[in-house]
Amino acid sequence: LELAPPDSPERPRLLARWASAVNRAGRYGEAVPALEEAIAALKAAGERRMAAEALIFLSDSLRALAQPEGRDRLLEALALLEAGEPGCQLVHALCYYATYEINGGRPQHARKLAERALTTAAQLGLSACGDDAEGSRVYRKALNARGSARCLLGDVGGLEDLRAASEAAIAAGSDPLPSYNEALH
Repeated sequence: LELAPPDSPERPRLLARWASAVNRAGRYGEAVPALEEAIAALKAAGERRMAAEALIFLSDSLRALAQPEGRDRLLEALALLEAGEPGCQLVHALCYYATYEINGGRPQHARKLAERALTTAAQLGLSACGDDAEGSRVYRKALNARGSARCLLGDVGGLEDLRAASEAAIAAGSDPLPSYNEALH
């Protein structure tokens, strides 16, 4: 960041990436102001997708800090992504929102969001074991979210979603537990 001064056109993207890494490291209080700065600059530069990604990380940081506006930031990210062409980022945002709703005690809404994520993923040609590694990871995340929501609703068919996601992760050479844990995060 020191190499990208405030007036650098690369700074918003670098700041967003740095703040996302800080978020992943669990330093949420440090991530929030950096993400807010990055989001404002990315929006001003017309970089909706990158701003939406940063909003998802901001939502996560705010959730971890028990700040209620985390859900609002997530809805803002979805609105930015829905205004453009559907893509893997929209599927990811829907999965994260589903997980947010699971953790908030709203499994019915979470199931609908996860089903929408799976429908969007299928429209994009994504699958649990496809050639697109990121797309497949997000597809498995959607299966996990739907499976978790279904189980919370008493639908034992949710176990099939969880099993399918785990088997696909193993087949892809990935650890199935991180994606399962992401569905509950």
